[in-house]
Amino acid sequence: MMTSQQRKLAALGLPLVVLLAMVVRAEAIVAMGRSYILTIEGYDPRDLLRGQYLRYRVVWNTYGDRWSNDGEGVCFLPESTPANPRVLVGPPGSRDDCVAFINPESVQNLNQYFIPEGMGLKLEAAIRQKRAEIKVKVSRGGDVIIEDLLLDGEPWQDVVAREP
Repeated sequence: MMTSQQRKLAALGLPLVVLLAMVVRAEAIVAMGRSYILTIEGYDPRDLLRGQYLRYRVVWNTYGDRWSNDGEGVCFLPESTPANPRVLVGPPGSRDDCVAFINPESVQNLNQYFIPEGMGLKLEAAIRQKRAEIKVKVSRGGDVIIEDLLLDGEPWQDVVAREP
């Protein structure tokens, strides 16, 4: 039987353990994942930023004409280059010919990028004039982490810092 003090320690410690596990998972993906640069588009010019997130759509360089995000993953083909990789969309089980694979759940998480508070207006002005891409890392397990937002191939912070 747990004492009152043990329950308090468990209640305080559990969130810290979960947070630590999330950080370790993200760092493992960054350290061991494959890097790709994906083109993005589809900003709403009337509402480019909602809250602290830039929302967009990934433009996949698909093999064939088909793209659906209804429960399907993205397979990076062997001839893929890190910039604008060739992909095949398919069910989660079709990974045999993939050098990397993004799970369907992770594909859904690729449509927004966190923007630090106070940077939205500067980024909005810069992104309208430049080619936008996201730099991602894909893990062996199919998870994906967005590493950076690139504007004309440069990190967005560098581009925004030069803008008047």
